[in-house]
Amino acid sequence: MITQICSNFNPQLLPQFLEGYPLVSALMVGGFVLHFLPTAWNGKAESLAGRTPLLAQAVLLALMIFLVVQVKGSEVQPFIYFKF
Repeated sequence: MITQICSNFNPQLLPQFLEGYPLVSALMVGGFVLHFLPTAWNGKAESLAGRTPLLAQAVLLALMIFLVVQVKGSEVQPFIYFKF
């Protein structure tokens, strides 16, 4: 499987993937960017979040919950080995 992923890459399909899955693509790029941010920025972000008003923190939390609900699957996924 790893060999297929690493050696069977077809870059011509990338625009089709980006068009078909724009939210997934944006989340993947965002995750890569967040992963490579300097560690010092994490402390600054925590400090900034702690200084924001309670209403802004509540709105941010509501947006994060909304994002998780939108991204998760709508149906319960069965245990993978039940499919075999």
